[in-house]
Amino acid sequence: AVHSLNNGPGESILKLCNAIGCRISFGSRVAKNLAQEQNIFTRYKGYKKSQ
Repeated sequence: AVHSLNNGPGESILKLCNAIGCRISFGSRVAKNLAQEQNIFTRYKGYKKSQ
């Protein structure tokens, strides 16, 4: 949970998968969805910070 909050959900999953040897291919559907989740998280975090 802390790793996800510090890095964001998309980056966290990518880093954790790489750490255990389960690489996610760049450009795959999984990688695109993780990037989308990361963007949503970043925008929401910026929105909360501005309030």
